[in-house]
Amino acid sequence: SSTNLLKIVNDILDLSKIEAGEMLLERIGIDLNYALDSVVLTLGHIAKEKHIKLIHHKPDEKFPFVLGDPTRFVRVLTNLVGNAIKYTHDGQVDVRPSYRKLDDTHIEYRCEVTDTGIGIPKEKHLSVFENFTQADSSTTRKYGGTGLGLAITKQLVELMGGTIGLTSEMGMGSTFWFTMPFEITDKVSEEKYRRRRKMHAGTIFPEHARILAAEDHPMNQILMKKLMSRFGIGSFEIADNGVIAQ
Repeated sequence: SSTNLLKIVNDILDLSKIEAGEMLLERIGIDLNYALDSVVLTLGHIAKEKHIKLIHHKPDEKFPFVLGDPTRFVRVLTNLVGNAIKYTHDGQVDVRPSYRKLDDTHIEYRCEVTDTGIGIPKEKHLSVFENFTQADSSTTRKYGGTGLGLAITKQLVELMGGTIGLTSEMGMGSTFWFTMPFEITDKVSEEKYRRRRKMHAGTIFPEHARILAAEDHPMNQILMKKLMSRFGIGSFEIADNGVIAQ
């Protein structure tokens, strides 16, 4: 509940900043390949829990480094891929990045996120990008959310000089796409990505993890067991205190 509340508050604050013209964009080196890899890795466990395939179609040609705002760029990708997983019951989510050269120093990045989910009726294609709007009033009750995710995504894309759109039919899935222009650079900001790389270094898949927890409170032990099960960690043990854990 606290996580959901924090997301709602952050969405409203971000929306207010954008509408007030106070959203300042960074302009530093971005590794587009790494940014998308990070999003797929982060959201992959959610798709796995729903038994949905999350497929990242990597092009043969490596994307050049570009200048932009990595935080907002990742936010756009996370919102679109996260939504695709959220509204898909079975099947798969396909993420297809591509780019084309505009001139010697600029490219246009394009990413398509296709799902086999519930779909959106044609008359709702434009309204889903409006504030506090979802395709159906029952969507909020079934899936949660405030209807701000796509509104913020659209405004972030446009703030970065891009465009966003979709194709969808009810019961036939959806494809959300966006394009963004970027200036090419020869290096990425190492400081910006060092912490994220460190976080993913030596990552162990849940099914291979072995965990020992020291916790003396019975309710916390119950919560830990539920969390371990939810994360797919089968090999874990809870000790009543640190002495026993040793």
